Amino acid sequence: SFFRVLDKKIAELKQKKSLLEQYKKGVVQKLFSQELRFKDENGKEFPKWEKMKLATIGKFYAGGDLDKLDYSKSEAEIHIYPIYANGMGEGIYGYATTFQFKENCVTVSGRGNLGYANARTKKFNAIVRLIVIEPKDFINPKYLEEVINQTKFAIESTGVPQLTVPQISSYKILVPSLNEQKKIANFLSAIDDKINRTENQIQQTQQYKKGLLQKMFV
Repeated sequence: SFFRVLDKKIAELKQKKSLLEQYKKGVVQKLFSQELRFKDENGKEFPKWEKMKLATIGKFYAGGDLDKLDYSKSEAEIHIYPIYANGMGEGIYGYATTFQFKENCVTVSGRGNLGYANARTKKFNAIVRLIVIEPKDFINPKYLEEVINQTKFAIESTGVPQLTVPQISSYKILVPSLNEQKKIANFLSAIDDKINRTENQIQQTQQYKKGLLQKMFV
């Protein structure tokens, strides 16, 4: 009976996470189709969105080689700067003693899960040709992450599919005013925080159950 209660709790948390993810997906579609618009502090409409080439919104780089870094697979006293590689989620590979890129850049996966963007809030390193965008002052990093994740990239590479800096920089995105970008970014970040907190609750409850089972059958 006790474990049924735990299983029910885990199932409810997973359902909550799924609903939050569906809610975010629907909101994002409405935001980027401009069906849903924010207003300024005086209740007025923000300026019209502009269509811009990604090449014009910042500087582009490709991640370097791992062997040039003094690194560890886990965070340690001197290994404090994250190393990111291509892939979903954080894409964390390890930690280095130095950093290549400043905070508030956006990484875009050029291999594997192509086109997956992630705004980075701390100094970091990038490897295995992970694309890094250093946005200009009129671009909010979180907004850029979200708009890139809504962009469908046509991969033209032969052999192993990959997304390159010349390919991605030629695409166009819709760019609102910086203030509207911030409102969009803050709103979506709040949903992301709820999703992450729910995922943490799922993991904690699963670990709690696992620990109890181990103790019961020792």
